[in-house]
Amino acid sequence: MEKGFLINCIQGNILRFIPPLIIEKQEIDALVACLDEILD
Repeated sequence: MEKGFLINCIQGNILRFIPPLIIEKQEIDALVACLDEILD
């Protein structure tokens, strides 16, 4: 949430992404960059 994304960990290593109904490529790119930073 602090980085502007809602991600739910539903089991051990399973993540559920909660994107809006309409999502742009730039927003997906930002999410992937954020995940790279967090999971590194």
